[in-house]
Amino acid sequence: MKRLERSDLRTNDEYLVSRNAFRSFVIQVKTMRRIRLGSLFSLVFENQRTLLYELQEYLLAARIEDDAGIEEALKDMNSLIPRDNELRATLFLEGHRRQILEEWIPKLGQIGSCLALGIGDGINVRSVPEAGRTWDTGMSSVQYVKFSFPNTALEAMGRQEPVRLYIDHPDYQKSVDLTPALADDLAHGLTPTAVDPAGKVDGGGGPRIRPYLSVSGVYKSPNPPDDPEGM
Repeated sequence: MKRLERSDLRTNDEYLVSRNAFRSFVIQVKTMRRIRLGSLFSLVFENQRTLLYELQEYLLAARIEDDAGIEEALKDMNSLIPRDNELRATLFLEGHRRQILEEWIPKLGQIGSCLALGIGDGINVRSVPEAGRTWDTGMSSVQYVKFSFPNTALEAMGRQEPVRLYIDHPDYQKSVDLTPALADDLAHGLTPTAVDPAGKVDGGGGPRIRPYLSVSGVYKSPNPPDDPEGM
């Protein structure tokens, strides 16, 4: 997936003009790309728009406007952009009540390596967690994971075979079937030159520019239509 570039960013003042509209759009994107895994976890598959939003919000909150600060933040955010043949996601521990945390966190060590995408009949792509966020007796409440797809899995995604996301931790097992729209969107994001549908490049060949959003994330219309395809 294409990295974010300096030209994708707006100054803090420019971003404030379109901030509410862009936030509404990103909420729609995250809603479609969020999967509940029982009562304890949810997972969001990240893409360029979700990460661009996080970057713009960070620059605004930290009041970063100098070139060096922007380039450093851009470099850090691009480290989260999926590489070719890869998906990246954020796993959230949803239960924040003290008794839930005290009961479950000691049990869920190494949860970040216990996720997988099951594709079709017998193809499984397991998660690889970011180092330092899980340990034998506990975990951070936010996990960053990636799924690297071998050719067999890529081919199965291209054939639009059914996809499910599951956790197979010894103390917590859940499985959810992905909607066809989300599975298709994730397959599109696996293409080497992919830009998400608000952008310019479609790895399958041909432009896919949404009329209400430019590649930089600035709205052309204040009321973007519901268009879950490819978000």
